[in-house]
This record gives sequence, C-alpha cells and structure tokens, in this order.
Amino acid sequence: MYINHWGLNRSPFAAQLNPEDFYASPTHEEALARLQFLIENGRRLGFLLGATGTGKSLLLEIAARELRYNGCNVVKLNLTGLSGTEFVWGLASGLGHLAPTDAGPVECWRGIADRLAANRYQRITTVILLDDAEECENSVYAAISRFALSEQRPESRVTLVMSSQRQRSRTFGSKLNEMCDLRIDILPWSATETTEYVKDALQRVGGTPEIFTESAFQRLYDLTQGIPRRVRQLAELSLVAGAADGINQIEADAVDAVHQSLGIRNITEAA
Repeated sequence: MYINHWGLNRSPFAAQLNPEDFYASPTHEEALARLQFLIENGRRLGFLLGATGTGKSLLLEIAARELRYNGCNVVKLNLTGLSGTEFVWGLASGLGHLAPTDAGPVECWRGIADRLAANRYQRITTVILLDDAEECENSVYAAISRFALSEQRPESRVTLVMSSQRQRSRTFGSKLNEMCDLRIDILPWSATETTEYVKDALQRVGGTPEIFTESAFQRLYDLTQGIPRRVRQLAELSLVAGAADGINQIEADAVDAVHQSLGIRNITEAA
C-alpha cells in the first residue's frame, strides 16, 4: 500500500543485506579503504568494529564481492553460536576442502593446510571474513589464533577480518588482540549523511527526496543518532504511517508519532 501511495517501485529500505542498496557514505568508504590496505599489504589480522546496526555485515559482503571479483579466495562465515569444531569445518569447507559433515578436526585442519599451500603456490590471496565474532564460543577464538599463526611465511598472503561490537572485542582474548594489525571503526552517520542516505534510497526506487521535509530529516537523525539500521527502520515505518494517514509529505511530528507509538529508543537511551 505505502509503495503505491508514494509512487515507489519497491521498498527503499529493505531489511535484508542487499549490496545493490549499499550507500557509500564517507565512513563506510573509509572502512573499505582500510580493509583494502590491510589485505593488499598482507597483514594478518584486522578488527572491523562498530555499534550494532552500523553496517558491518553489509560492508563485509561488499568487500567479499570485490575481493572475489579480483581473484581472491574468500571465506565469509557468521560466527553466531558456532563451536570450535563447527568453525574449523566451515573454514575448511569454505576454502574448498570437500570434507564430509562428520569430519573431525584433524582432517579439517589437514584440508585447511592443503588449501592454503595450494593458494600460496598459485599466489592467490586468501581472505577470511568473520562476522559477529563476539557471538561464538571461546574455542572458536583458539581456532582462529591457531589459523592466524599457521601461515607466517613471507610468501603467504592470508588475512583475517573479524567484525564485532567495539566494546566486546576484548572477549576475543589477549592473543588475538595482540595479533591485531589494524582496528577499523565504523562510525554512525552525521546528520548530513543521514539525510543524503534517505534521499538517495528514495531516488533509487523512483521516489523524490521531498517526501520528507527538512525538519523530518533532522528528526530522523535526532532519534536514531545516525545508526543506519535505525534510520532505515524509522524512515520506512514513517512511510507506512504516512500512507495510512493519506498525507502527501512527512513532517517531523509524523516521525515523532511513529517513534513514540512503537516505543523505539534512540541510541543515547539504549546506551
């Protein structure tokens, strides 16, 4: 209903990770550039850090696509709930070792070593992207440390990137924190970036920036503090509510009403 009301082709604020909707804000462009530096210079381990909802998962997906296009062997794993055994199997499988689902750690580690040796011989860069790294068992951190320490030859080009909420990276343990070569912070959008994102998202799907007034853009920023996931949520629900009320433009009070009716807390309240 709201898509037709506002004359859109589709939802401008899709909930799923869609690289086609990636908004290259300055903070995300800087994070991608730092990831590229880490990998191109053969650094061993980097942390991608940011508050929940700042776009870490989407950034890793964007990076994975670009790296694969450039010929890298890329493994992208979400670590939520994984045990050490599950992680090692997933890593071996992602690298191309066809291990059966009941393969033990010894077989998987052997397969990992073989795949890394093959990549080294063929001069293929290996990149391991680990999302939600604060959400796994401690045994996974031990396995990651083992992997990072296993390839230290000058000719090896292996880089691991672990994404996490900034304040929880210390749960990785002292070993991984000591090995980290670069910490990449993703910051929330500024008020200007928040406005430009919403305008860009609307134009991508056939809408006009004038759907929101300037005061509404400011309220979107005030209530979300520039956290991308919160911006998308509040902007889309404001479109839904506006369509239901039959209005032609969303003002600041409409954004406030949606925020209050859903009990959404802003980032300062949630901290």
